Amino acid sequence: MKRALAFTCAALLAACASGAPSVPVAPCVTNEECGSGQLCFAEGCGDPGKGIVVEVGGDPLGGLYARDIPIADGTLGKSRDFELGGPLLVTGEFQREKTGNVDPTNRTFYAEPVLLKAVGQSELIPGISRPFEQRFERPERGRFEMSVGAGRYRLSAWPSDPSVPPASVGDVVASPDLMAPDVTFAFPAVEGAVTLSGRLVKKIDATQVPNLEIALTSTTMDLQAFDPDTREALSQRFPVSSGSASSRGDFTITLGPRAKDLPAALLVATPREANADAPTKTFLVEAPFPNTLTLELGDFGEPFTVKGQVLDQAGAAVIQAQVLMEGTVTGGGRYRSRVVLTDSNGVFTVRTLSHPPDQSLTLIVIPPPMSDAAVTRVGVKLDPKTADPITGELRVDTVTCDQRLAVRGTVVSPDGTPAPLVGVRALEHVASAEPGSERPFPLDPVEVLTDSAGGFELKLDPATWRFEFVAAELPLASRLVTVKSLVDSEGKPITQQTIPTVGLARGRTVSGRITGTIALKPGSPVPYSTLRFFRVTPVEGKDSAILLGSTVADDAGRFTVVLPDR
Repeated sequence: MKRALAFTCAALLAACASGAPSVPVAPCVTNEECGSGQLCFAEGCGDPGKGIVVEVGGDPLGGLYARDIPIADGTLGKSRDFELGGPLLVTGEFQREKTGNVDPTNRTFYAEPVLLKAVGQSELIPGISRPFEQRFERPERGRFEMSVGAGRYRLSAWPSDPSVPPASVGDVVASPDLMAPDVTFAFPAVEGAVTLSGRLVKKIDATQVPNLEIALTSTTMDLQAFDPDTREALSQRFPVSSGSASSRGDFTITLGPRAKDLPAALLVATPREANADAPTKTFLVEAPFPNTLTLELGDFGEPFTVKGQVLDQAGAAVIQAQVLMEGTVTGGGRYRSRVVLTDSNGVFTVRTLSHPPDQSLTLIVIPPPMSDAAVTRVGVKLDPKTADPITGELRVDTVTCDQRLAVRGTVVSPDGTPAPLVGVRALEHVASAEPGSERPFPLDPVEVLTDSAGGFELKLDPATWRFEFVAAELPLASRLVTVKSLVDSEGKPITQQTIPTVGLARGRTVSGRITGTIALKPGSPVPYSTLRFFRVTPVEGKDSAILLGSTVADDAGRFTVVLPDR
């Protein structure tokens, strides 16, 4: 029988990390650096009147999702109406093979419940993703019809029956200029599918004769198969009969016929509940696939409680900070604890599992926005035997967070005078590549208002941030700011960073009306439509979208937006 080789998620993620994007560098900092007719944007100098594409999001209840409307250079005047037409549709049929072969002439329609997912992106506005999903309870003769926004999609169909593998189709284009695409999903017949059977256990006790399999009696697990190269799902997320005193962890998981041509498959065992006290573990099963498998999740032990305190560099408690533990636990699985918050004294209590004796877990602290404390990661060694015999809690050393940098700047109006009450919003653009700066999720945006002198201060972690400046009756301005951990000539950390003065541009007003086909009535006003105006231009050899302004139409579909003007 072929072995199932176990891989932790950390190894898989590390393989992907080598392809991380480089941190972009803004080629301008002030409008004065740009040529005639140009302004400084986050991605560099550019003409605000060229390369404009408008994203108009209509009425979701009426199926009018986003349209991308290019504007010819120099044609966007003071008035501009947009006609959305009717809903963009993807149509098709769910089918099932009658035999083990792929034969379009020998299929029947599939009328059982199916969840259809469409994951795509705009073809005209780089970086704009468009996900949609719809559940079809009893598709008549297998036919379906789903409204989507304009874009290029990969569609996947997920039957409710977990024994039926999912099917997917790529390169599906929805556009007002094209006929609605008609897509066929062909689910395999029972005899055309690949099955993997076996048992998921906590561990095998090799000291017993015969070997004793120790079942998972406290955690319900799911098992799913993936293509090891593309990570495309080969199966449904299949429930494993674990989590009760009588269960043995038996499973039979069904893969699509494509699995027959693969050299291996990845089986990922995951707790059913996201906050379960159990790890995730990945197994590589090599072809030819064995008749039966025994997968060991590992003896990860019982959860226990860890208690500690979080302070900033001044010794003050860090309140409402997110705290979690993650890492490889006993048995080789990858574990991430629940996220907890520190209290008014900076104290946290988090449940975790134990790590192997020669390793440690990582404790991650994510302070709230505008805290002086920075995101901090520390390795901690835990020995459950040293826990308090009464409370069962294990104390860890106090965590003293690094200090965030105070990023300061000044905003001026188009006439050069200070601009008070300007909204300054920093959004993480590219995560920092500094060692030890890895985080389980992106940083939250940080927002402040400029003071009476146009000044502002944001407390930020190392990363490249997109700064957006929003002023009443003036267009949006943006900059890229890279925040780094630096030291002075004496080796002391530098805690402040000043960016060049940001000059707001003059604006021009564009007004209009949004109409579409609603309830088969062309030209109907589309209330509360969203509009986003982008400038699409190459940046470092790659097309990028720069947001120029956004607005929401009123109940009659009328809108007004202020865009930058040189």
